[in-house]
Amino acid sequence: MKIKSLKFYIKSFNKAKRPKGFSLVELMVATSIFMVVMVIAMGALVATSDSAKQSDALNFTMDNLSFAVESMSRSLRMGTNYTCSNSNIDLSSSPAPADCPSGGGYISFIPADSTNNSNRIEYELVPRGDGTNAIERCDNIAGL
Repeated sequence: MKIKSLKFYIKSFNKAKRPKGFSLVELMVATSIFMVVMVIAMGALVATSDSAKQSDALNFTMDNLSFAVESMSRSLRMGTNYTCSNSNIDLSSSPAPADCPSGGGYISFIPADSTNNSNRIEYELVPRGDGTNAIERCDNIAGL
């Protein structure tokens, strides 16, 4: 019969006495690490969601702006009898100059779908407080 070495008995003794599973400390450490990773992941998810909402709002604004500029551009391209002026006056009977030599802040024209001179459309160049300008449609001119 063969005699087993002392190492074999020590190994088998340690294996037999070794507890199965994880200790409470190991579980707490693993849970803590998991919670930290989940908090970081949730923060990234919330930031991504906010960014997507802002992007959608910007796209909506850009679509509306594009529509407004296209509509204004179409009416300007298709109109006739253009007139520029420095003030909001009744231009329904005045002759239209070829261009705007006065550099006026108002442009008036007859839209393509109108046949009479009293249905003029007028846009005004309005300075803003930040040094830029805006174009606004004037509704208070005579004939509108």
